[in-house]
Amino acid sequence: MQESFDTDFLFPPSDLNICLFPHLTDVLVIDLRPSTPDTDRIVKLSSKDILTEEFYQSVQEEFSSLLKSSGNTLGGLSVIPQLVDGVLREQGLKSILRHLSAQSLDESLPEISVFVCVGPALSLTASEISCSLEHLFSDRPDPDTVTSCTQMLENLITLEKDAVRKESSNQRKQAVRGEMENYYTLWQSEH
Repeated sequence: MQESFDTDFLFPPSDLNICLFPHLTDVLVIDLRPSTPDTDRIVKLSSKDILTEEFYQSVQEEFSSLLKSSGNTLGGLSVIPQLVDGVLREQGLKSILRHLSAQSLDESLPEISVFVCVGPALSLTASEISCSLEHLFSDRPDPDTVTSCTQMLENLITLEKDAVRKESSNQRKQAVRGEMENYYTLWQSEH
């Protein structure tokens, strides 16, 4: 008997589900808006698709406006990092939305879930990923779409795990050689 697990924490069903992989340039978007055709439900974007010249120009304009409107006090300037974070998120989302189904672009802003694939998410088995995606697609579970999305997500999770392992290995090597500021050795041999 297969052990069941709670999938609600993995992918809370939303109109737009964005899967981010911190060490990868790929972003997986699962578009469940009713007006989106089945063929456009799964979109894999690269960072270059999102971080375009238009994205950078919009961020610069909004940042400039934030600086000018922050007032003449240090207190006004101290909230700018949080405001810039909001600008980056908003412009990133707008950039992602421009790449989705043209039929869905005229709708109001969709409900959005962002799933950052880190920690326990990287240890999901193929069956857990499949089960979670079936739950996500519960209203309209086209088997081909679920299978395609499962394979894509499994592949991206594997690539993310590999990147995390490589980064961790490199950090350990740097720590042993004394090349990292966050680590120190209790003794060093002098050659």
